[in-house]
Amino acid sequence: MKKSLLSAVALTALVAFSGNAWADILIGVAGPITGPNAAFGAQLQKGAEQAVADINAAGGVL
Repeated sequence: MKKSLLSAVALTALVAFSGNAWADILIGVAGPITGPNAAFGAQLQKGAEQAVADINAAGGVL
């Protein structure tokens, strides 16, 4: 009984998560975009965008 339950749970997890195998990878960056530190936030955003461009140019993550 335990083996069949474990097998059912494993199969369900496999089916549930297999659809996301080729989904886009989202990367979040927290930083100031307004106020006195907005210039730092703009540099942070440009740096993150450049890092993504460099990684994609090198073949991507996956």
